[in-house]
Amino acid sequence: MLKKKKYDFKVYGTGYIRLVMLFFAFFVCSLVGFINLYVIEKQNIGVDTIFSVALIVFFGGITIFLYSIWARKIYIFKNEVIIKKWYGLRKKIETKDITKVVFEKSEGKIATAQIFVGNFNDKYTDCLKNFEKLVKYLVLNVEEEKIECYFIGTKEKTTMYEENKEMKL
Repeated sequence: MLKKKKYDFKVYGTGYIRLVMLFFAFFVCSLVGFINLYVIEKQNIGVDTIFSVALIVFFGGITIFLYSIWARKIYIFKNEVIIKKWYGLRKKIETKDITKVVFEKSEGKIATAQIFVGNFNDKYTDCLKNFEKLVKYLVLNVEEEKIECYFIGTKEKTTMYEENKEMKL
């Protein structure tokens, strides 16, 4: 029997909860409207109103399912980085193939990481889950001369380390 590859960690976005809350808000708003029609105004709820709630639930479920499958993620497995874009494209690279990593700092800590592999590049921000682990992984596994660090929004180079020589991640 084949064993499924267990990743060391994965980096992913947190927009999933917002998407669920959006469709839940649509559902609650339509439900409140139907309750208003039936209880307060004493009108019958027709098939069209029930059908509209069913469509919200159906398309909301499909959207959330597709988002969970196709959302941007990075999987880290030993010296392999698997970058998955939102539209389903997967790019499997090894750390030795990374040509450049650009970090941008804001207020003393790293806010973005951009990975370059040939003509392919992808940028990640600190709002992703496990972003700190990604930064530590890149610092430890990519050659030091391939890593650049700038202040955010400028081309002014800076070091990744603070004055006390400890990396602040």
